[in-house]
Amino acid sequence: MSKALFIVLINLVFIWSVSAQQRPDTTFIPEIVEPLFDVSVAPVICIDSAHNNLHTLDGGFSPFARLMKANGFQMRDLSSSVSNREVLLGCDIYAIINPLHESNLGNLGVT
Repeated sequence: MSKALFIVLINLVFIWSVSAQQRPDTTFIPEIVEPLFDVSVAPVICIDSAHNNLHTLDGGFSPFARLMKANGFQMRDLSSSVSNREVLLGCDIYAIINPLHESNLGNLGVT
């Protein structure tokens, strides 16, 4: 095989792997023997889903949510915009993952 052909093949493989979409492992089942928290004192992690997020509690972040629940955390979906502090009452941790402005919904192959 010529050196030029080898370089072209390597570049094609690399380009294909770069454009691959990330997908959650929906079959992941965490096995936590000793959770970090008891349910009565567990911190609440609120995951934002009000900003056209690619990763939500029941979507791309579901494996993470299962892991956190197995560790004793409480998980909560936050589907309303944070317009004031009251929206965040009860949230110990607030995570916004990959928000997407409405004007960009059709631009990235996301619906």
